[in-house]
Amino acid sequence: MKNIKLDFPIFSKKPELVYLDSAATTQKPSCVIESLREFYETSCSNINRGSYSLSFEATKKWDEARNSIKKFLGVAQDGDLIFTKNATESLNLVAYGLSSSLTPGDLVAISILEHHSNFVPWQQLSQRFGFKLEIIPADLEGNIDESFFIKILERGPKVVALTHCSHVLGTILPIERLGRLARDAGAKVVIDGTQMVPHSLVNLSELPVDFYAFSGHKLFGPNGIGCLYGKLTELESLPPFIFGGDMIFDVTEAYTIFSKPPRKFEAGTQSIGDAIGLAAATDYLANIGMENIRKYKSDLTNYLIDSLKEIPNLKIYGPKNQRAGLVSFSIDEIHSHDVSQILSSRGVCVRSGQHCAQPLMRRMGIDSLTRVSVHIYNTKSDIDALCSGLRDVIRIFS
Repeated sequence: MKNIKLDFPIFSKKPELVYLDSAATTQKPSCVIESLREFYETSCSNINRGSYSLSFEATKKWDEARNSIKKFLGVAQDGDLIFTKNATESLNLVAYGLSSSLTPGDLVAISILEHHSNFVPWQQLSQRFGFKLEIIPADLEGNIDESFFIKILERGPKVVALTHCSHVLGTILPIERLGRLARDAGAKVVIDGTQMVPHSLVNLSELPVDFYAFSGHKLFGPNGIGCLYGKLTELESLPPFIFGGDMIFDVTEAYTIFSKPPRKFEAGTQSIGDAIGLAAATDYLANIGMENIRKYKSDLTNYLIDSLKEIPNLKIYGPKNQRAGLVSFSIDEIHSHDVSQILSSRGVCVRSGQHCAQPLMRRMGIDSLTRVSVHIYNTKSDIDALCSGLRDVIRIFS
């Protein structure tokens, strides 16, 4: 693989930067930055409204962006893609929409691995609507208890909401199997794909899911844009989450008829430039090849794990074998915030804290973790700089 860093302007502007927090947000390649600049310089207009050429041009680019992202994700004709601000909004849209049809006594199952954005909405809505929320446990490697999962399915849950890849442990859940079991049991399957889409090829036409959410900024796209995939039959029956202009077919004083999906869920002026930027990002990833990206990240992650094992008093969490490109760890008697601040003083960027996963951290009996996450612009020299910094951390606290 060529020197990918050259595609990302921030690394030439800040040559000392060792960026190891891509699970939080990724850096942006020149093609994405250029797509934003080009839109605002040449095509800036609102979409689906103006009866003039500039508006037609912006609408065309918006539609092309959606189609490009759908192609990247293998969205078949029986599904569609909604633009949102991020995965959080996507998951809230689904949670609010599905919860409106649930009644007291109905069951929703989620895993303990979930990010707060796929945990708190279901928790809060269960308290509002009275449905029962069941938490599926996981072991310290992030593998969910499948025997417990099957017992829950025997109780007929209406919804099963799972992460595709743990943002804390890097565990990749077997969604092909779990989703099929859940759908066979009559449940709607909602998947948070935020960490999986940047890591490996996701073909939504082959996954047994009803809804699938992700954020653009995790895969080299702009901040402020995300997507929700849904089966057309599910989107047609799901009530809208936000009301306003451009999602309307007809409004009278007495009633409103909404447009068909996806516009039904895209009220108001959308983040048009960011959608175009996200399409540029998925085109960039497709040109490199997601299998090439997965292999590169897997090899680098293995080098990371082997290097971390040489650091004294450091404990690695997560699966021993297959995982996405992130590793969380703790160092005896040194808080993760201290670790990250000392590393920052050496130009190394990592994540510390509870990672928007407090229920999981409590189940694991852990106060905080340091998380390192790699992507294709990282190299072994970045890992070496991290480990050099970690040895400095230990010397400072010894």
